Amino acid sequence: MKNTYLKMQLGSVTSLRYLCLSLLAFCMLLPASVMAQTGTIGIGTGTANGSTNLPITSNWGYSYSQQIVTASEFVAGGGAAGQITKVRFYVNTVMTPVTTWNNWTVYVGHTTKATFASATDWEPVANLTEVFTGTITPVAANWMEITFTTPFTYDGTSNLIVAVDENSADYSSGASSFGSYTGVANQGIYYRSDTVNPNPTTPPSATGRLATLARIQFVGTLQPCVAPTNLTSAAASATTATVSFTASGSNPGQGYQYYYSETNTAPTTSTAPSGTIAAGATTATIPGLTANTPYFVWVRSNCGTDGFSAWVSAGTFTTLCTPAPITYTSDFNAATIPACWSRQLASATQTATKISFVTTATNLTATP
Repeated sequence: MKNTYLKMQLGSVTSLRYLCLSLLAFCMLLPASVMAQTGTIGIGTGTANGSTNLPITSNWGYSYSQQIVTASEFVAGGGAAGQITKVRFYVNTVMTPVTTWNNWTVYVGHTTKATFASATDWEPVANLTEVFTGTITPVAANWMEITFTTPFTYDGTSNLIVAVDENSADYSSGASSFGSYTGVANQGIYYRSDTVNPNPTTPPSATGRLATLARIQFVGTLQPCVAPTNLTSAAASATTATVSFTASGSNPGQGYQYYYSETNTAPTTSTAPSGTIAAGATTATIPGLTANTPYFVWVRSNCGTDGFSAWVSAGTFTTLCTPAPITYTSDFNAATIPACWSRQLASATQTATKISFVTTATNLTATP
């Protein structure tokens, strides 16, 4: 049997070295592109549906809006630097006719703004990228997905602007509503008019600025370790509390870590956790707390070699009161009575007062 060989001639040792270096560079880049995961990045929590001006105002002839998505919101939603290819808005109600509000142009861009300082503080459209223009098809009680004609590359550190220009003439029979959440004051801005179709290049003075923002989902590059979602916490006793959440999409092999504090100062990447939660668990008991004390809680995923997710707030709670001793002395006639006690007049016509011990944390004030 005759063997066949393929022979490649290289002109010099320099050519061989160049080939090896090129292959090495390619191999070093390959894992990043192969390992990068894409998925849903959620902005805004809860199930509220109170937004009628963001992203658009359907019961006015024309509208233009901008909403700031902070870098911390993007990270908390599981996002990372990389391409964003889609955006979704939750459509709660669809008012007719849809043809009066379905002609959208969508822009996305980086911004240094955290809020809009005035009614004219629009992000210049020159700083934004047009990612979609066309007709949308909303369905009530569903997420409406818009695929970008040009993917937007997020830098991983900046805040984002999502702008929507609605150009259909006329208006719907009522205001269509969108999924909403509460941001900070002036994090959204909008203009609406029955007669003036605003030009995003030179938008008019805004109709208003908002803290009620549209809930958004992006489809883009995910962090290798994603935080849990839907976190809650509650006092269980005078010295314990519970925290619960929806599991991270990363299925962290090392479980989760929690951190609590009596002050509302969020932990950093280097903050030591207060405790751990086993892999697969979505609830835990926090021990060793002080009675009648407010606490703030955060949780993050521990993905082992893929690192940690961002810390995500699980809210705040106040631990319960300890049982009152059998013998207790206090001046209940003071303007402020001791914590864990309540005082009420026995009736509207009586001057006697009723003193009660309560299990929930209180520190009521009353006139004796």
